[in-house]
Amino acid sequence: MSAVEIDGHHLTLEQIESVAAGAPVRVKAAARERVVRAREFVERRFASGE
Repeated sequence: MSAVEIDGHHLTLEQIESVAAGAPVRVKAAARERVVRAREFVERRFASGE
């Protein structure tokens, strides 16, 4: 089974089915960076009480 590559922009039902069936997942660097930035944003908001 081939790996499903997550780019943060496109995700098909077929990819979701593959992951549900056990396919490995690879996250592209740009998508990972966006996740990190989003988490930092949420943590800052939480820490400030917003």
